[in-house]
Amino acid sequence: MKRRRYYEEMVWTFFPFYANKFFPVIMPPMDASDVYYDAFLLNGHRSIYFDELPPGETVRLRVINGSAATYFNLQYAEGPLKLISADGVDVEPVTVKKIPIAVAETYDFLLIVPHGVACEFRATAQDGSGFASAFIGKGNKIAAPDIPPPNPFDMSSLMGMDHASRTSSGHDAQAMHMGHHGAMPHQMGKMETDPFSYSMLRAKESTRLPDECPLRKVVLELNGNMERYVWTFNNIPLSKADKILIRRGEKERVKLVNKTMMGHPMHLHGHFFRLLNGQGDFAPLKHTVDVPPMATTEFEFAANEDKDWFFHCHILYHMAGGMARVFHYEGSVIDSALEDAKKKSRIKMHDDDFFFWGDASVMSHMHEGELLLSNTWNGFGLEWDGDWHGEYEISPHYSRYVGPFLSFFAGAELSKEDEKDEIGFVGMHYVLPFSIESELRFDTDDECRLQFGSEIQLLPRLFFEWMINTDSEWRYGMEWVVSKSLSLVGNIDSDYDAGIGLRLRF
Repeated sequence: MKRRRYYEEMVWTFFPFYANKFFPVIMPPMDASDVYYDAFLLNGHRSIYFDELPPGETVRLRVINGSAATYFNLQYAEGPLKLISADGVDVEPVTVKKIPIAVAETYDFLLIVPHGVACEFRATAQDGSGFASAFIGKGNKIAAPDIPPPNPFDMSSLMGMDHASRTSSGHDAQAMHMGHHGAMPHQMGKMETDPFSYSMLRAKESTRLPDECPLRKVVLELNGNMERYVWTFNNIPLSKADKILIRRGEKERVKLVNKTMMGHPMHLHGHFFRLLNGQGDFAPLKHTVDVPPMATTEFEFAANEDKDWFFHCHILYHMAGGMARVFHYEGSVIDSALEDAKKKSRIKMHDDDFFFWGDASVMSHMHEGELLLSNTWNGFGLEWDGDWHGEYEISPHYSRYVGPFLSFFAGAELSKEDEKDEIGFVGMHYVLPFSIESELRFDTDDECRLQFGSEIQLLPRLFFEWMINTDSEWRYGMEWVVSKSLSLVGNIDSDYDAGIGLRLRF
């Protein structure tokens, strides 16, 4: 039975499913963050101070999310924030109590310097693991409101800091609003009773593109797998993909369909695009848009440049994993030296590299483990279990991944129980709703085995594991995560009885 993978640092891994009134929907694994960080900085410091500003003066504060992988919630101790610009382009002012900012996004706010106090402007990391602060004014410090960590059992909080309300489809944005409500600031702006969403952004002037421009539509599906750490467009990493051909003078409309349980801040080089957020001719101009988990976002831009322009997820690790493309202007002539350099770079891309990880458990009644070497489509694994009396099963196997939920495999099973036995097998693995892993296997002894199992999170560090199959084998166990590398485990097994021990991940 496959187990959870841990990267860099263990962060909460959440229930990967929705359940509607009638049928559950299969959902991929979800994590709040790719990497856990020890500290967060503003202008290179955990705290910065603007104590030379004259009280009562209005200042324009520009916030740029220059992190590698972290979304932040922005809040101000003095009250709601007056947002006046997005990605460097002015918008109609809107007042919000809290605003999420994705990687590479930029927002400008108007603030009034308070009298006699230093008010905190706080940027809280999406997973609740820390924050950075800027204090506006001089005097006693007034703290911004605390933001509790996301609740792993509350799907609305798992969507990531009101991400569910950040869809760029106007009607969807209104239907999916949830979370905290804004309030009336004491000095400016009108009341906003909804949490921030992109639907609130409205350009100051018409951004409508000419109707006579030919329209080209591009659909990109955002794919990813947290367990194998694979990130692609349309299940293909950048190194294996062709360029997206566009033509100067066209109007390019891009539809992004996020099939993962993480948000992706998508950034287009060299262009501003119209975010289709229900504002019609006054759609705001941006260069980065966050696509929430399991959501769809659309934007369009005028093809008025030349040559090649990079388009990618701005989470560094997702971009390096292959979630990127190049928009190429048809007919463009690129300098030969640059073209040669690009070809060499393409050969050296590491977005489809193999990753290795595994775990091993030593318990009072048995030992077991798994090793896996995999990339986007292929996996080479080795699983084993045995007792302390010489009985064991060892299974090397190869898997071919078809999608996030389906794979086919072939391998061999070497065992020593009452007598030594060797068999070959083929089969398929499919993830059912509620993340129940199913496996259908046929072996060279003309036997067929159907197996089910899953892992259920009971507390942030406590998990329940179970497995049962048609060979009358079963196992029930518990795991308490001590650190990213170590767990306390215990189980009862149909072949090996019951016991406790340790699990090491590497």
